[in-house]
Amino acid sequence: MEDKNNILENLKNFLETDEGKESIKKFRERMDNEEEHANRWVERFRKWAVPDMDLAIEKLTGWYYSDKYRNREYSKGYEPRESLLWIAFNFARENCKECDDEKYLNMFTGEAYYIGSYVIQVMHGQGSAIRIDKIEGPVKESRKERMISVIENRIRTEMDKHSRSQSLDWIKIAASKVYREIEEFNNN
Repeated sequence: MEDKNNILENLKNFLETDEGKESIKKFRERMDNEEEHANRWVERFRKWAVPDMDLAIEKLTGWYYSDKYRNREYSKGYEPRESLLWIAFNFARENCKECDDEKYLNMFTGEAYYIGSYVIQVMHGQGSAIRIDKIEGPVKESRKERMISVIENRIRTEMDKHSRSQSLDWIKIAASKVYREIEEFNNN
């Protein structure tokens, strides 16, 4: 136990020196540069993929899941690298709805998102890997999204009805109708 305390004390003393402070500063700069680099790649992916996300995902999976690519990587002594799939995953993490549909998730799923007509997820085991599945059927809105939609529609309807009115009483009317609709929604 003394060795651990001694190591921690030495580390603390080092970090208080000018050299230690400089090493922390360099470490922080390196982390900031890596984050900025990742953000630039996500933005490049957005510009490339957003016009037709499904086509972009099909191109990525067509290449990364092909025998040609996998055999080439294995022949070089690599586990097949999937850097662009990780960029697509980071894009989905920032911009897409989280997937909560159990048919796409498994015990190794870390995070999963809907991206176009696909679900992209990171799975953790002895390492981490990206998996992309085609969505079967329409994406079902979550309960929260359906409730928000009900509220937005009611408010929009009441605003349209009372648009010429100078009074703000329509807000009370909309609120009471929203409350009733939420109760109905919860009872169904």
